[in-house]
Amino acid sequence: MKKIVAALAALAICATALITPALAQDKKFTVALIPGLTTDGFYITMRKGAQAAADALGVTLVFQGAPDFNPVTQVPVLDAVIAKKPDAILIAPTDKVQLVEPLRKANDAGIPVITVDTFIGSGVYQTGAGEADFPLSYIASDNILGGEIAARALAKAIGDKGKVYVSNVKPGISTTDQREEGFKKEMAANHPGITVSRPSSTTTTPTRPPRNCRLCSRAIPISLGCSAQTSSRRLARLMASSRPGRPAPSRSWRSTRRPALSTTSTRALST
Repeated sequence: MKKIVAALAALAICATALITPALAQDKKFTVALIPGLTTDGFYITMRKGAQAAADALGVTLVFQGAPDFNPVTQVPVLDAVIAKKPDAILIAPTDKVQLVEPLRKANDAGIPVITVDTFIGSGVYQTGAGEADFPLSYIASDNILGGEIAARALAKAIGDKGKVYVSNVKPGISTTDQREEGFKKEMAANHPGITVSRPSSTTTTPTRPPRNCRLCSRAIPISLGCSAQTSSRRLARLMASSRPGRPAPSRSWRSTRRPALSTTSTRALST
């Protein structure tokens, strides 16, 4: 539900900026929504919320994206959308650096850009500073807070001592980078009895974080916590089953400060 509300807010802000009662009588506006990927339930829910808002506002919604979360496949989709000249673009950028110049093309073409869930640059827009401040707005959850909440919950689950393992996807994705940042910040500030480890390399493959967690648990023969900074429901299920026969809590923690567009999944393991 919170995801739908956030999607509605994104589309409403965009439509409000574009449509006045006088203009609405003369033109049918088109808003393009480009997700991080088309096959994930998170973005499917976002599409449904955006479509509901579009219907209410009398706006045509175009939903177009790539099947995987990758700037290499997202940029051609973005280029194709820009060529269609929509009245605005809502996009979940798959990389905060690699999507700057492709999105600048839309801005230079006079197409307003709003980022949802993820951002480009620092996520601080319309300041006149930096190379990535041109989008109108960024709408998402407080991902740093989400990481902090996951850290507190995991620390409690393992008795506030031992070693924990935090699994991210690849660097450059704003949401998961911030969740990892919040996780480590909370652990360093308030849980001195816990050591945080992280793999030297990561991947977007959904099965890799649980595999890394299993390998880490074998290498560290003490209480272990495993936190996956991802929105993948499939990954959350895999995390929950990563240690057969060893029951432990498995929950998702969501930010309540703003409408949540991302989930931090945390799995506590005891050896």
